[in-house]
Amino acid sequence: MLLLTACSSGRWLREGASLVDVDHDLFDCERESARMYPPSITDAPQFGRDSSTETKKCTKNGDTTDCRTTTTRAYAPVSDANEGRRFQARAACMRGKGYHWREDR
Repeated sequence: MLLLTACSSGRWLREGASLVDVDHDLFDCERESARMYPPSITDAPQFGRDSSTETKKCTKNGDTTDCRTTTTRAYAPVSDANEGRRFQARAACMRGKGYHWREDR
């Protein structure tokens, strides 16, 4: 619940439900949505950004030169491909338990 309230500007409400009830039901819904849609971490480069840099290092040994190129990702955002699905499943679960979401004003 801490994560949800830290990033949101609203709360789940159900007539007659105490804060303990809401916490318990939200925990159950979060657990179920995580079971249905476990984290799927990706690090795909974003469109329009340079996804890698190359470094070339050469060493000379007599008449020969040996060069090695190393490619390093310059920018690789990490995201969870299932985050949106978990959010939707959690919301559907809470609505199924009789709750509605109210935005704080």
